[in-house]
Amino acid sequence: NWAGDVLPGPSDDAVINVAGSPTITYSSGAPFTVNSLACAEAFTMTSGTLTLAAASSVSGATLFSGGTITGAGNLSITNAFTWDAGTMSGTGLSIIGTGVIMTMNTAGTKVLSRNLVNGGRINHSVGLLQFANGGTLSNATGHVYNLLAAGTISSLGSGNVFNNAGVFNDQTIATITLGMTFNSTGQVNVYGGALNIDGGGSNTGTRN
Repeated sequence: NWAGDVLPGPSDDAVINVAGSPTITYSSGAPFTVNSLACAEAFTMTSGTLTLAAASSVSGATLFSGGTITGAGNLSITNAFTWDAGTMSGTGLSIIGTGVIMTMNTAGTKVLSRNLVNGGRINHSVGLLQFANGGTLSNATGHVYNLLAAGTISSLGSGNVFNNAGVFNDQTIATITLGMTFNSTGQVNVYGGALNIDGGGSNTGTRN
C-alpha cells in the first residue's frame, strides 16, 4: 500500500522499496502520471500509460510487455531489461545503464518515439523495433547492439535517427533496411545478410 493509502499523483515522487523483493506490476487501464518514480524492485508493465515528469529510475529487473512509457523525465534502467512490446515516447531519455543487457526476443512490436540511449548491450533476436516520429537510438561508445536471428528494424514517419558510436552487429540472414537517418562513428559489422541504409546519414566509422 502507498503511504496514507493514497495513490501518488502528478506532483508526487513515487518511491518503491519494500521488503521481500516483490515484482511490481503496472497494468492500469487509465493514464497515470507522477513527478518521478524510483523503483528498487523488479518492475513489470503490461498496459496503460505511465507518464514520468522528472528523472526516474528502476533498479530491479524490468519487463516491458505493453502500454506506453512517456513524459519529459529521463528513465534510467540499471538492471536486466526485457522489452517484449509497447511504446516509449515523450521528450525524456530512456537510458540503459552500464553493464545492463536489454533483450528483445518476442514477436511483439516495440515502438520507439523517444531517445533510447544504450550504455550496455542490446540483444535483439525476434520482433520489430519500429522507430516512429522522432524516435532516436543512441548506441554509445564502447557498447553493442546485436541484431540477431529474426530481429528487424523499421522507420515510420519523420525525424527518426540511429546514432552508432559503438558497435552495431547485423547477424541476421535477412535483408535489413534502415529507413531512418543512420550516423555511425563506430563500427558496423554485417555477417550474413544485407544491410541497406536508405535514410541517409554519415558514416565515418568502420564497416565490415
